[in-house]
Order: sequence, then structure tokens, then C-alpha cells
Amino acid sequence: MAIKKGVDIAELIRTKEAQRKKLQEPVVEEEEVEERVKESKNISQATSTEKKKILDKEMSIKINPRGFLKFCAIVVVLMLVFFAGRISVGTVDVGVNSGSWLTGLFSGVDSVEKTTKETESEVAKTDEPVVVEKPKEEPKEVPKVEEESDVPEKIITKYTTSQLILNNVKVDWKDTWGKITQLDYTIINGEEGTIKPSYIAIKVEGYGDFEKKMPLPTSGRTVKQDQRFEAITNVPKGFAYSESTTGDLGSVNIIANLYDANDNVIGTSIGDFSLKG
Repeated sequence: MAIKKGVDIAELIRTKEAQRKKLQEPVVEEEEVEERVKESKNISQATSTEKKKILDKEMSIKINPRGFLKFCAIVVVLMLVFFAGRISVGTVDVGVNSGSWLTGLFSGVDSVEKTTKETESEVAKTDEPVVVEKPKEEPKEVPKVEEESDVPEKIITKYTTSQLILNNVKVDWKDTWGKITQLDYTIINGEEGTIKPSYIAIKVEGYGDFEKKMPLPTSGRTVKQDQRFEAITNVPKGFAYSESTTGDLGSVNIIANLYDANDNVIGTSIGDFSLKG
């Protein structure tokens, strides 16, 4: 009986020690996990600090001059080949302005692509049926062009069939007196050649033989055969008159003579005009 009790006590002791060991194992495992986590954190911090140190370090680059020159020469040769190809194709105009020439070399590709796209769109548009409405054509009058002849121009100096027609006179009335300011006239060339009138002189009833000269404009100083010239021309400084001198202003006799540069009379016009304002 004593032996059995001793055996039972020994087994109880063993079971208690086994239970105690089991209770201690998870504590040990938790401590190991914490230690491993701390180690991993320390390792990550160490690696980050090492990376920062590497980035903060100064770097020195060594260049071999001979190799660098070879590289530059190869780049220049490739650029020259590229430029020569562009120029030979004819997409770039070689001009004096080097800046625009270089920009043209690099922008030529884009322009070629744009033109190809535009031509494709135009071709697509031309495939569609287009209805064109023809506008109604109105008859046009073709002006007659006088044929120039090689015959020298004949200037007439003796006048028999040319005419001066005084159509009207324009006045500026000043209550008690007035002033003839403009002449409305027509010159008709009935001669067999060109006439060259120079000025018109007018005589007003009541003022005797006094003539007021009015130079012709340049366009009226050459009138060709069978042509006429019509104009309204200002009288230089006007022709002053009064009712006490001319009489009835409702009908005043006016004589107008057309002269050439040599004071030869080309034509004469006589008529009665109203000088009332």
C-alpha cells in the first residue's frame, strides 16, 4: 500500500509539472513574437536610415572626353542625315531666315500629316453627290471700245460747226444784290477733228462789254470729233450784279463765248435767265 501511495504521489507531481509547463509555454511564445517584431522594426529602421545616407551622399561622374566627342559627332551626323532627307523630299523651303528654316524642318511632319488628313476628307466629300445651282445669267452690256488709229490727231483752230450751249446759271442772292456763282453748260464739237477750248467769258445785260472769264476744267479742254462735254463749273469770285443795273431780274440777257488758248471764239450762246434768288 505504501508503494502504491508513493507511485500515485509521483504521478501527481509529474502531471502538475506538465500542467505548469503548458501554462508557461504560451508566455514564452508571446515573448518570442514580441522580440521578433522588435527586431523587424529595428531592421526596417536601419534600412531606411541606410537609404537616406545613400541619397545624401555626393556622387562624382567621370567623363571620357574622347568618348563624349565621339557621341556628339554621331548625333551631328544623324541630324545632318535627317535634315538632308527632309530637304531632298522638298517639304522644307531653304530660306535666309535660319530660325524659320529649322522650325520648318521639325514642323514639316505635322504639316504633311495635316495635309494628308485634309486631302482624305476632301476626297470623302467629293464622293458625295453635289447639287450645283447655276445662277441666272443676266445679259451684260459690253462697252464699245474705240479703236485707236495710228493717224495723228487733227487739232482744229478754225471753227465753223462747234457749239456752246448755256443751260443755266446759278446765283447767290444777298437781299439787295446777287452773285452768279456757277455756269451749267454744254460744248459740242462738230468739227472734223479735235478742238481744245480754254475758257468761257460771259457778258451780263447792263454791264456793257465787261466779260467775266471762267477757266474750263482739265477734262473739258480736249473735245474730240462728234463728242460733247457737259459740266457745271464755278465762276471765280462770282459775277456781282444788282437790280438797279440789270433791270428786271426775272429775265436778264446773258452772252457766253467759248474761247481757245489763242482767244479765238469757238462758239457763242445767248439767252435770258432769271437772276432772282
